Amino acid sequence: MREAAPLEASFREAQAEVARLQAEPGESREARAALAAAQFALGHAAARLDRHAHAQQASQAAALLYNLLADEYPADYQPKLAETLSLLGTECFQLARVEDGLETLERAVSLWRALAKESPETYLAALAHGLNQFASGLAGVGEVETALAATQEAVAIRRKLAIKQPDAHLAGLGRSLVNLGNRLSDLDRLKEAAAALVEAVSLLRILAMQEEEALLADFAAALGSLAVLHHHLGNLEAALLANEEAVAVRRALVENRPEHYSGALAAALANLGILYLDLERLDDALPVMEESVALFREGVQTRPDDFQNDLAAGLTNLGLVYGAQDRGEDAVRVTEEALALLLRLAKDWPEGTLRELVDTFTILEQHLKEAGIPYEQHPGYGAAAAFLDPYLDEGFTG
Repeated sequence: MREAAPLEASFREAQAEVARLQAEPGESREARAALAAAQFALGHAAARLDRHAHAQQASQAAALLYNLLADEYPADYQPKLAETLSLLGTECFQLARVEDGLETLERAVSLWRALAKESPETYLAALAHGLNQFASGLAGVGEVETALAATQEAVAIRRKLAIKQPDAHLAGLGRSLVNLGNRLSDLDRLKEAAAALVEAVSLLRILAMQEEEALLADFAAALGSLAVLHHHLGNLEAALLANEEAVAVRRALVENRPEHYSGALAAALANLGILYLDLERLDDALPVMEESVALFREGVQTRPDDFQNDLAAGLTNLGLVYGAQDRGEDAVRVTEEALALLLRLAKDWPEGTLRELVDTFTILEQHLKEAGIPYEQHPGYGAAAAFLDPYLDEGFTG
């Protein structure tokens, strides 16, 4: 597996190259192409290090340069433009710039489609990758039918490519099948989703034996999606097996790159803790939930926008474990912390946080009642009640 130090070195090298080229600006085709390539390399290196603002800035600069070059020399620079737009669109989503992300990824898909029509052997894999990226963005804004169609097209392309060149394309097929399973789950087509995810896990399990970082991460993601689906279907033991294996793989990844994979490990631990709770294995649930919350706290310190909602959910779930263990005061304490965090988030983004806020508010009510603590003794409860009153009066249902 690749360690963080080489990624940091690549990032610094790309920074230095961009600075060197900017210090010696040129108007020739070669000079502009060199700067575009350096900006793309910087954006890619920043994205690998989860430095998304830097990645977005660099990839946008590269896209502007490649756009001009592609207008003048389309055959030479349209592929580079499409690749850069794919990176830029993904980074826009990382920064919650959803409309910009969708528009950028849609343009990338359009370019890849045109290129694949002219040279399918060269560009079909890139088209499939672009379709998967675009589908994930569409699903995030609720356009699930359109997202499913894009994912199905990606899977069909990957299958054809994998038949001809399995070594080159089986990993891409596995990733596409995971996306297909998730999109089918979005539409409650659960049997079809299960078939896609089981196939993905089987395929990626074999590939993960190579112990390459990207393949292990793909395998863990497939296991996680399959665990969630089994849980939704009530297959708790099957969900548990998949989630425990996902946690084990995530731990292996964290050993080499904790700054990149700790968040995914925290999420896997949170899901595992919920399963233990549903199975009434409270002694197993508690340390898993506590570890998950600790990791989310670490994430909030460096990337608050990415982890605050996760921390709030983790605290709420930890409170449920404490409540089941008759540790009423502890349950109130962590759930009140979750409620306060969600309340701060809701003031800036109510439409994206209200459902979680209402649920956590209701859970805190239950904890207070079970602990025999009057509501009025908790100012955090009162502040949340005052904030929620207008929405509840309007019949908010999430």
